[in-house]
Order: sequence, then C-alpha cells, then structure tokens
Amino acid sequence: MVDRLGRESEPGERRVPLNREHGVTLCTFAERMASLAVRRHSPEDLRLGLLALALAASVSRDIRDEIVVMAPLWRSAEILGLDPVSEFTAAGEAVDGLGGQQLLSFAARSPRDRSLQAMGYIESSDEGGFRYKRTW
Repeated sequence: MVDRLGRESEPGERRVPLNREHGVTLCTFAERMASLAVRRHSPEDLRLGLLALALAASVSRDIRDEIVVMAPLWRSAEILGLDPVSEFTAAGEAVDGLGGQQLLSFAARSPRDRSLQAMGYIESSDEGGFRYKRTW
C-alpha cells in the first residue's frame, strides 16, 4: 500500500496525519528534549527533539513558534560536543517539506540570530538539573 506521500506502508498499518494540535505537543516535547539531552548527556534525546520539531514545523500555523525552540536545541548540540550544523542538517533531511527546510534554514543563520538570547532563552537549572528558561 502507498500513502498519499508515496511512501510504502505495511498491510494493516494505519497512519494518522499530523494536525496543528499534534504540532503544539511536538514543539513542547522538542523544547523539553533540549534540556533533557544536556541533563542526560544524550545525543539521542537531542535528535528526537530535532525530529519532533521538524514535524511540528510541518503543520505549524506560525513557524515562529518552532523557530524559537531551535535555539535551545542548537545550544544543546554545542554543549554535548556535537556539530550543530550536522545535527540540524541530518534531521532536516530526514523530514520532508517545510519542517525539514526550517531546520536547514536555521543552521544557515548568523550565530547572533540563532543564539539563546535572540530567541528569548537563558541557561538555568532547577531541582532536576540543567534547563533552558524562557525570558519572555
């Protein structure tokens, strides 16, 4: 069976299209994964956050909601000693459409325009450890 995007699916597999409500949840998940990746020193958590954010951006009403969350994910890649450009590029290429393109575009921004400060975040901590805190 081939879905509407031309992808093969297994017999009996059911795909549910993402909607904007899913996107909000995925964006929140991505923001939290940025902090969790640092707390757990986990590149896998970072990558899950990037993929979730790319999917959220693909169904977003206002892409600015997802763009601001890209800054903590970028910074987490730096803290983990990963190459943020490579991480964003890999996730962007894994997701078709607007969401993937947005990750690729963010990687091309100037360092100032993708900084935590520009997107309204600071590094902080709470009882659980490291976290990003919104300043807006």
